[in-house]
Amino acid sequence: MIATFANGNSVESDFLIGADGVHSRVRAQFINDGEPLNRGYMIWRGTSPITPSVIPPATGMELYGRGTRFGIGPVGLGRTGWWAAANTANKDNFPGLFAGWYAPVMELIEATPPSTILKNVATDREPNKRWGTGRMTLLGDAIHPTTPNLGQGGCQAMEDALVLAHCFEKHGPSEAALRNYEHLRHRRTATLTRISRYYGRVGKLENPLARTLRRTALSLPPEAILRRALQIVFDYNKE
Repeated sequence: MIATFANGNSVESDFLIGADGVHSRVRAQFINDGEPLNRGYMIWRGTSPITPSVIPPATGMELYGRGTRFGIGPVGLGRTGWWAAANTANKDNFPGLFAGWYAPVMELIEATPPSTILKNVATDREPNKRWGTGRMTLLGDAIHPTTPNLGQGGCQAMEDALVLAHCFEKHGPSEAALRNYEHLRHRRTATLTRISRYYGRVGKLENPLARTLRRTALSLPPEAILRRALQIVFDYNKE
């Protein structure tokens, strides 16, 4: 196969793995299904060089407001990762959207260099069973982009790469290896994409009654049940 790049260079190889992100050019040529789907809210992500003293060590949390959310989690070396979400109608008022929230929220935002804060619209795609043909396949966001609610975008790409390597080891350098990889990965990535999308819808709620029901629903399940539910995301076997 020959891949030709925008700068005019070309590379010939036995296989083509399209791992070129959510706006994949390889996908556009193979599936041609348009742009990713806008899910109606904005996402901001940053890493603060500090950890507010009131946050317990090794603790992650998520806070909810009216169509707004803020997540906090440790990333090591004394730093704290955070992410924020707001319905599109409110997108131009960041960080004022979180004024008056739990004190560490504004502390983390203000301690983060503005130039390092990522901002984008939450998007994903409907799951697609066609990942490739012949000696070409897709990987990561190029085939199964997901909203960031579960923090699984990069994780699923790494899982893809692991399974693809395993399939090459098992089947050799062949089309059979690519088709087996696609078969093994489709159900899991489709499930996580849908769960993340539904979770995002819950976070978008603005109606007072709906928000009360959300608060009640999130506070009722015992910790053991919540941990079991998270196994869907974190307990993974490449077989």
